Amino acid sequence: MRSSNRPIQLIVFAFALALSGHVFGQDSTALGQAQATSNRSQSRAVADRQQLKIEGIVTGLIANTFTLRGSDGTETIVVLTDKTSIKTVRKGLFRRDQTSGASDILRGLRLKAEGRGNADGLLIAEKIRFDEQDLRTAQALESRVDPVETLAISTETLAESNQKRIDEAEQNAQKLSAQIDELSVVANAAGAAAEKAQTTADRAQSDASLANQRVSGLDDYE
Repeated sequence: MRSSNRPIQLIVFAFALALSGHVFGQDSTALGQAQATSNRSQSRAVADRQQLKIEGIVTGLIANTFTLRGSDGTETIVVLTDKTSIKTVRKGLFRRDQTSGASDILRGLRLKAEGRGNADGLLIAEKIRFDEQDLRTAQALESRVDPVETLAISTETLAESNQKRIDEAEQNAQKLSAQIDELSVVANAAGAAAEKAQTTADRAQSDASLANQRVSGLDDYE
């Protein structure tokens, strides 16, 4: 009896072992993904006066600064100055690098930045270099993204305007409802006063009729 149950026990044990390994693998994968996500959102603080050369893709621009994201997901804030040398690297014989300006630094542009850190942890750029083809790609991307962003902003503005109108309409409806309630109270009070006046008038009419009847009776008596 024991020998017949032993294969079944071995099968159950093997299945449980495989299942635990699968769960452990899933946990390890999830942990790795979480760590990768954490690394992707990491920001770099450059030490003061530290010489640094980095390469990445521009993800955002504000005034004379831009954010450069490296292949490992680390983001560095780069500052442009009047002394920053910005050039487009052009491939081919007899094609020299072309001097460019800050306006050529666009979102989606892959570039190399070299400079020193400052006390705020930012990279003060001395040199900016990017490939001519990468610039064209970024320009094409910018021409497609800008209209979409403009449309999104317009849609958001329209939605906010419509929401404001809805709020104003609701406020007006509430005011109108309050006015209707007040008018209803006044109307009810006026109705009650009218009923009371009618009752008083009816009593006066009844008293007058009774008085006339008494006067007529006295005349008949005389």
